[in-house]
Amino acid sequence: MAKRLGGQLREGHVIAFKGEAGYQASLLMPGLRFRPWLVYSVKKFPWVQVPADGIGVVIAQVGAPLPPGAKSAFYNPAFGNFADVRSFIDQGGQQGVQRPVLPPGSLVPMHPVGFLVLTYAQTFGFPVSPDMLSIVDSTNQLTYESFGLQLNELQVVRIAPEGDVDYVGVVTTLEGDPLPSGDIAGRLGGYTDVEAMEAEGRLDQEIMELLLGSKNNLHNNYQDPTLHGQRRRNNAAARTAEAEGEANFTRMTGEAQASRTQAIGVAEARAIEAQGLARAVGYEAQTDAFGSGATAIVAVAQAVSEGHVKVVPDVLVAGGGGSVEGLAATLMNTLAGGSNGGEGIGSAKKRLDAVVSKVEKDAGKHRSSTDMVPEAPIEDLTTSADLVGEVLPPPPSTG
Repeated sequence: MAKRLGGQLREGHVIAFKGEAGYQASLLMPGLRFRPWLVYSVKKFPWVQVPADGIGVVIAQVGAPLPPGAKSAFYNPAFGNFADVRSFIDQGGQQGVQRPVLPPGSLVPMHPVGFLVLTYAQTFGFPVSPDMLSIVDSTNQLTYESFGLQLNELQVVRIAPEGDVDYVGVVTTLEGDPLPSGDIAGRLGGYTDVEAMEAEGRLDQEIMELLLGSKNNLHNNYQDPTLHGQRRRNNAAARTAEAEGEANFTRMTGEAQASRTQAIGVAEARAIEAQGLARAVGYEAQTDAFGSGATAIVAVAQAVSEGHVKVVPDVLVAGGGGSVEGLAATLMNTLAGGSNGGEGIGSAKKRLDAVVSKVEKDAGKHRSSTDMVPEAPIEDLTTSADLVGEVLPPPPSTG
């Protein structure tokens, strides 16, 4: 039914819901109906009838546009079998291909402007939207070939044995929520029912029967939002469990490391405390046994020993403090590696020969220029002799 007189339709709308001029949302059902012909025009369309061995693909020409990237419209159970176009609009219906199909044998009074229905036998409805008008054939009609469909795609899919071979059907969806991380296939309704059976201790055979059992009813209604909601909840629960597992692992690792660090710190502190207490007890015992003075001397000696403090010099040269003693001190320091950083034996020998030669020359000059005086006895140079392996002759006495 179309109204000749009235206000103008809003932009993008093809059906009048508030008495505007154009195609009206209300349909006239079979029977006697009266409308003033000056105001209304009436055109008859057949009810949508789906063959018994086929399905009906519903395409909406009214409603909100599809979201970017979507191939089909979201379905709400309130839409029913799309017989009420007003309810479809009020419940947020979207334009384009609808996800549910009309099952075989359906007979529905659908609005011919609001919806198109494709069957392999006939196309129902009247194309008015620009998208539909752009693909009509030469007779201004739409067929399933206009949408790139094949005949067998609008017929009922039969999964039946062929000879002695049984077959199963694997359903692949071309849009929808992604699979959880790590999954290679989805299962309608998730695995909550399997988890419940495992928690109850059911037999493996029963669980296998559930997994391999028929899911035809769920597949027939896989666009039901309640199932979508369940799948989303299952996916969300899986992602939450995975995140909680990672968080628990991180927390446990951190707590273990913190406990280890704390244990090491406590052990070291207790060791230091034990050493301090032992030393204190030892000092107290030494004081009682030897007195405070002797204990202090022992403590100083221990501190010098532990700190590697040099109290006695590496080189000791005894004498009257003349030039020969200075040369001897230089020689001893050279052999000990003090000023040359531990040079090689060959270099040290060369230096030793040079020093000895110079000492002999200086001694000769000293004897020729002064009266000969009997040499003084050699002083106790036992310590120096132990260091260099020989005793140098002392310089001549001058007094």
